[in-house]
Amino acid sequence: MVRYDDYEIIEKFRKIGIGKIESQVYVNLLMSGPARIGVISKRLNLERNLTYRALVKLRNDGIVETTMSNPPSYVAIPPRKLVSVLLAKLNEDITAIKKNGKILTNLLKKRKADVDTDNSNKILSFNILQGKNTIYATISSLLKNSTNMVYVVMSSQDLIKVFHTSIPEAIQKCKNRNNDVRIITTNIPSSMIDLINEIKASEIRINTLPSHGYIILEVGKKVIISGNSVEDRSTYSYEESVIITDNINMVQNMYFVCNELWSSSEPLNLIINT
Repeated sequence: MVRYDDYEIIEKFRKIGIGKIESQVYVNLLMSGPARIGVISKRLNLERNLTYRALVKLRNDGIVETTMSNPPSYVAIPPRKLVSVLLAKLNEDITAIKKNGKILTNLLKKRKADVDTDNSNKILSFNILQGKNTIYATISSLLKNSTNMVYVVMSSQDLIKVFHTSIPEAIQKCKNRNNDVRIITTNIPSSMIDLINEIKASEIRINTLPSHGYIILEVGKKVIISGNSVEDRSTYSYEESVIITDNINMVQNMYFVCNELWSSSEPLNLIINT
């Protein structure tokens, strides 16, 4: 049976938080009709346990329903209901976070946990983050909350990808607090120059980057480092990961790298005008 892994469909599912396998299962049920786990697994050539986990998540999200038969069959909800169901769940999640987040914060404060901003800034951290959405949200948060200049060292391919995230808006908020955002990137295709300029960084410079990863550095505070480039990772990979740390030695080392790259880079506006 043909696998339903059409790029455009799965990419749109990914952007609303539904994984590759879940989207394949949903589209298969939508196209081929209700089926039991074994039939779905055969249709998609998936292991039964992967199919089961995908169905459980889809059912919990209200995207797939079950029949009363034993064993049950699974039915995809109509496409016209999909967005409203997802929005309803998102609203429930937001309400739960607002309600329980305040309670949790108060409980932690009572137990003298180091959760306030001043204390947490004094604790050196070293974390590994996974998943494109989580990583982009973390980069946005760094930019929005930055109090110093920020360097963004990233290939033009990765830069084009982040244009469609919340990162450009975060860059504007950073600049509104009089903090420069300096972007160092690779050669930009002429057809994409206008798009890159729409990011409206303080300045964009072109250079050959020392690796295929990217660096987001708040000078003197924090750094996010990726080991992979867009060329190296699958569009649907859950394994995309970065390191984020406020370790002073690593932050200083990355500052030297970024400052040296900046000094040896050529401003994008000069390249356009030549």
